[in-house]
Amino acid sequence: MQLPRKLPNTRPVWVFCPPEKGHSERDFAESLYKEVRSRVPVLLLPMDAGDLPFEGAKPGRETLLSPRFPEIASQAIANARGFLSFRLEPALAAHRANVPTLYFPTNESDKEKAFAERLPCFHSLDEVSWEWFAPPASTSPPELALSEKGLCFAAISDRHFVGHLLGWMTNLTAVEAAPPLFHILALDKATITKVKKALPHCQVRFHLLDELWGVEKAVRIRKRSIMSQACSSKAVLLKTALRENPRPIFYSDTDLYFFKSPGSLFTDLKAHSALLFPHYHDQKRNALRYGNFNAGLVGVTPSAIPFLEWWADRCYENCTEHEGRFWDQSYLDLAPRLFKGIGLNTDRSHNVGVWNLEGQNGRPVSSYHATQVDGEGWFEAKAAWDQLMSVLLEGGDFSLEATLQQQARHWPALSQICYWTRYVPYRLHIPPIKLSAHAYAKLMKVVSVIGKGPGRRKFNRDKIASPH
Repeated sequence: MQLPRKLPNTRPVWVFCPPEKGHSERDFAESLYKEVRSRVPVLLLPMDAGDLPFEGAKPGRETLLSPRFPEIASQAIANARGFLSFRLEPALAAHRANVPTLYFPTNESDKEKAFAERLPCFHSLDEVSWEWFAPPASTSPPELALSEKGLCFAAISDRHFVGHLLGWMTNLTAVEAAPPLFHILALDKATITKVKKALPHCQVRFHLLDELWGVEKAVRIRKRSIMSQACSSKAVLLKTALRENPRPIFYSDTDLYFFKSPGSLFTDLKAHSALLFPHYHDQKRNALRYGNFNAGLVGVTPSAIPFLEWWADRCYENCTEHEGRFWDQSYLDLAPRLFKGIGLNTDRSHNVGVWNLEGQNGRPVSSYHATQVDGEGWFEAKAAWDQLMSVLLEGGDFSLEATLQQQARHWPALSQICYWTRYVPYRLHIPPIKLSAHAYAKLMKVVSVIGKGPGRRKFNRDKIASPH
């Protein structure tokens, strides 16, 4: 296991990696976890679903369970204030990355390997000095080196989706060599406050509706739903960003997760004024409703200004899901016919979504558009990343709904509860039963005693959202 570079401006959080289920050290690990939780913020990090159940573990923010995407667990360890582990491999990775590590060996062989790597081993609570868990001295976060080489990205959010936004920004920061430059349309001032608190040294240019549309037009835009405000304003946000800084830029929905740098997309964009992403619908009839192109990822250059002005005007006139239109997306079907220089992305590795998973046929996925649960579990990367950022960032926010959906795929007891509180109400066309993470943990104990109920496959047949 090799750890990624540490993210800037993270909070001092300890990470706890428990032993395998049924191991002789299990009781000791549970008592240690309970003691540490009483002293400092702790993120429980099971390396696979077999590590659960674990006494004290509860679904939601405090448990990061992402066995499908171990790179997210690696990011948690890399950014930890300290790491307690009953597993050798992650303990060695943390030790090599200079993360303070308390390793509790579970057998003599692992103990010898740790000794060879000069990794200190512990065997009881008596050996632990609780002074190690004292909060670090308050210091200003290191300045992020600003760079003209950073790629430019644009996004839109309000305060209810700041968790998605922060996850999206840190995800791009993690995969890019140089700090990106972000243009963010904040649909309320609370969004600006939260982003500045969580990521004070990111290169961000905030925009407001009045600035982009002008006061008179902004009055009409504000009368629309939040969804419609965002969809109406993508083109005018990109146009404003290009006029302020005439460099290629990509608009991205904040529910995209990038597994690798999108730098290759900027290379492709050089040959065009704009770059659109076909849906490549698995169900061809969906093109009639959702359009041929997905507006969740659009690249433009300064020569795309005429196209953006046209797109902005159409969205100002009408941006709804009625009368044969699907928000801002339907207009993109006309763009390649009306404007020269508009290119189409054809490698199908970026902006993959539930609408074209069947047609991927083993192609690599460079970025995934996590609009909703998918049967193959790609959405888990975005859900787990946003959850981790909510733990690491000051004032971070997250979606309990998305986290529960992700964790339920690997946590059988949680899957049973979600079946009755979410899937059954959905089938009955009634609102889901919303519970706190603490309530879920209590019910999961009951389920563990009673025994298994309906399997998780039924829960996973959840509603697939529209590909927007």
